[in-house]
Amino acid sequence: PWHMGHVSRLLANEGFVVFTPSYRFTPDHQHPAQLDDVRDAYRWLAAREDVDAGNVAVWGYSAGAHLALLLGLATEEGGGLGEQERPVAIVGGGSPTRFDLFDPESRLVVQLVGGSLDEQPEAWEAASPITWVSSDDPPVYLYHGSLDQVVAVEHARQLASALQEAGVPVILDTVMG
Repeated sequence: PWHMGHVSRLLANEGFVVFTPSYRFTPDHQHPAQLDDVRDAYRWLAAREDVDAGNVAVWGYSAGAHLALLLGLATEEGGGLGEQERPVAIVGGGSPTRFDLFDPESRLVVQLVGGSLDEQPEAWEAASPITWVSSDDPPVYLYHGSLDQVVAVEHARQLASALQEAGVPVILDTVMG
């Protein structure tokens, strides 16, 4: 959350309510613990009297974008929100969206889901936002660095394509560098 401080202040100065939740980290806590934490934080925020619950969007970068996308795209069974409480829009930058694009032994994913692709294929799929794309998803704005060395821009491209195929409004901005 510390790196979102500048952006959060800019948005707050424009009249937005900004809330940056903390969540549990790997390897001590595996998926869906992180999603559970942000879902609970979202519900807490949306229940406040000073927040217009019907006008809440989510935004994250990297791991935060992964969680924002899961929160807005996944069904309740997948750990996301109920149909009536979903955000009105999702913004995600530099997000892993499809874990099978990583090496099957990726330490990053293994720590998150508790095993390699061979050991935990269902967990790799469930933790991938692209798995949950459906025609009733909120609009999505994606941005991704063209030279990202941790999460290839192909993650954003494939998610944008899947959203377009489902008829969901999506914008993908590929940022140089």
